[in-house]
Amino acid sequence: MSQAIIDANIVLGHLVRGEDNLEQALHRYESLVLPTMVIFEVVYVLIDEYGLERRQILEAITSLLHESKINSERIILLNTLFKFKDHPSLSFVDCYLLELSEQINCILLTSDKKLLKKVK
Repeated sequence: MSQAIIDANIVLGHLVRGEDNLEQALHRYESLVLPTMVIFEVVYVLIDEYGLERRQILEAITSLLHESKINSERIILLNTLFKFKDHPSLSFVDCYLLELSEQINCILLTSDKKLLKKVK
């Protein structure tokens, strides 16, 4: 099975610069691995360098996660993106930790007052 890992530059090139590296990779490889850490970097760059709103980030990354050849923590990342859009006081990392704790049914330990309000 031929597969490749894609990095943030490939994702950002696709999302904001209109580059076709991602499409080429989708045709060349049977599957692409999209590490969760890459999504973290992409979210950071989309906010910090491109000034995108949370809704725009959700829409952009959701389109990637729905691509059947891209392997990722799809459900956790999609739910994290929805939390991120709906809770402007929480960072992407906070939303991910909250979602991860729900998915694996464990307690999230934090002293972050904003996050504590969301922890069940």
